[in-house]
Amino acid sequence: MEQYSSATGVVSNYLAECEKAGVEPIELTGPSDSKDVFQACREGDKLALAAADTMADYLGRALALIANVVDPEMFLIGGGASASADVYLDKVREHFKQYALSASRETPIKVASLGNDAGIIGAAYVALRAAGK
Repeated sequence: MEQYSSATGVVSNYLAECEKAGVEPIELTGPSDSKDVFQACREGDKLALAAADTMADYLGRALALIANVVDPEMFLIGGGASASADVYLDKVREHFKQYALSASRETPIKVASLGNDAGIIGAAYVALRAAGK
């Protein structure tokens, strides 16, 4: 999932799309910074949109596999790319429904309100609870 469905993955997907099309990519802030690619999506860049759709397809497929086995109450998407969920979340949901079994197709997929800080805050919470505080 990290290879295709992370911030780094969407940048890699975008660079691969550019190479395949023989097009010079937009200038990126950093090698794993997806903000530029997602902004290009918002501006209608077809190669960036294709990269985001690849990301959404892999993420939707992975979530469907998990849902088919575990049947979670919902999925929360966090991390750096969650700040740009407006670009890809609907596509993730479409791909999820395509791959999920009928019993789990309506599992909600939402963006974590803590975004990129969700993991660190959750880890701190667990550590504090374990310390008895």
